[in-house]
Amino acid sequence: MLLSEQLNNELKNHSKITTTSLGKFNFKNVIDPIEVFALSIGDLTIPDLTDIPSSLSSNDKSVAVLPFENMSTSKEYEYFSDGMTEEIITALTKVKNLKVTSRISSFSF
Repeated sequence: MLLSEQLNNELKNHSKITTTSLGKFNFKNVIDPIEVFALSIGDLTIPDLTDIPSSLSSNDKSVAVLPFENMSTSKEYEYFSDGMTEEIITALTKVKNLKVTSRISSFSF
């Protein structure tokens, strides 16, 4: 799992979470290079730098839909939250040249 410098700064106060800098990378539509950090916790492994391209910019567009949370006091509306997320994922998969992260992958976040 790779993190931005901004997110890494937010995690500095969590003693159980450690990160390792992988260096600075160029991103599409970003003027200056951004430092990228690898999360090193539990079974997550730090990627080898040869596995990461020096420029992470790409013409490929991708999106992940995170699950909606049931904010009501009634658990019987949980299906509505999941259904909304599923419908958005389904609609986005119909957009040409857009990669949509699977439900299982995005729901893990």
